[in-house]
Amino acid sequence: GYRVAIREVPGFLLIFVAAMLLRLGMARATSVSLVIAGVGFAAFATSSSFAMVIIPTLISSIGYHSVMQLQPALGLSLAKRGEEGAVLGRFASIGFFGSMIAMVTVFLTLLGVEQWQGNLRDHQEPYLRAFFVVAGIAALIGAAAIFRFPISSDDRATARAAPRITWRREYRLYYWLSFLDGSRMQIYFAFASFVLVEQFDVNARALTLLLIVAALI
Repeated sequence: GYRVAIREVPGFLLIFVAAMLLRLGMARATSVSLVIAGVGFAAFATSSSFAMVIIPTLISSIGYHSVMQLQPALGLSLAKRGEEGAVLGRFASIGFFGSMIAMVTVFLTLLGVEQWQGNLRDHQEPYLRAFFVVAGIAALIGAAAIFRFPISSDDRATARAAPRITWRREYRLYYWLSFLDGSRMQIYFAFASFVLVEQFDVNARALTLLLIVAALI
């Protein structure tokens, strides 16, 4: 619970972080956010106490929350008029595909460790730490790829400026649904896995398999 609270602090500050990053342009802002997230993810590998988890949590949260907002905006800025929905759909499907590759890799690795060592809990630590480093490296690779994306209509690809934030009374149902969906995600991601591990003794391999099944559904 403390860690989740710490992780969500940058979420409240996101509007200020995004405002500063967007001065760099949409593509570079997204790239910088990925670098920040990658550094934070990789730093988890060095943690050995709760106190040492706090800094990586804050760093990765700043980058991750920023990327979550900037990625669809970047997609919209690169889409031709009338194709925005298709572009966002492709972004989402590619993202889920990447998540599936990562989770299957984690699952197969932990399955191999269990088969090889016989006891997963006693031998999983170095592998789980390595995955944080791999996640950081993947984020840096993504940042390098995005850094050269077009950021204005003067670039080689026709890019449009991202639309401004719109507040309208007739959108209030959408705002409420977004709020409730965010609450649902916090409850699920923060506490569902905690209950499974703490109360039902589910190990990392079984939890990863559950996430794979949920993603497929």
